[in-house]
Amino acid sequence: DDDKGDTTVVSDLDSLPPTPASLPAPLTPLQDCSMDEDSVFKVPQENVGQRTRSKLDLNLLPLESLEQAFVPPDITQDMYEQECDNPDWHEFLKEFTQPLAVNETLEDDVDNDPEYNILEDIEGQPVEDKEEMRKDRAVKVTKKELNALISELFECTDIPSSDDETNAQTSESIAALEESIMKETEDRERREAGRRGIHPHQRELLGQQLRQHVQLTTQHFLQT
Repeated sequence: DDDKGDTTVVSDLDSLPPTPASLPAPLTPLQDCSMDEDSVFKVPQENVGQRTRSKLDLNLLPLESLEQAFVPPDITQDMYEQECDNPDWHEFLKEFTQPLAVNETLEDDVDNDPEYNILEDIEGQPVEDKEEMRKDRAVKVTKKELNALISELFECTDIPSSDDETNAQTSESIAALEESIMKETEDRERREAGRRGIHPHQRELLGQQLRQHVQLTTQHFLQT
């Protein structure tokens, strides 16, 4: 009989519909609230961030004042020498820690410090003569004219000569001078010829030769 009773109870339990498990109710955090003067509305208490945050306006407060008020927690008084009899050092520390003094803007002294006018300087400079700056063939002195001028110069110069030896030395000095002048003239013309640019025809011919060289080199590379 006991076995039949146990079987009946188990079958009755199986026939019952399953019931969902009840979830625990969420815990609401307790907040410390205080009533207002009329005791109608609850005023929540300020959190830590609102209690510790400074509400002072720091826009007009210089940064040096904040740094001076800061006390480092890892620095003690015995780490630095506090006693010093040098007034310059104290003045330096004071200027270094205090806000920088703003210099007042000085008004422009127009009478003693006028503005620079470049047009006045340009007008005061002498105008260059284009004829004096010419370097074309029309004003260039040739070798023949230079030699004639040098010969005329030595002919007009009164050179005292007492004997044949003096005359020989004079002629040698004249010849050496003429030779040095001729050499200097040739060197100048050689330098001027070296500074001259390439003729357009020569430039065109050089470009054609370079193009042909590149073409031949490319063909040789492709054939190999």
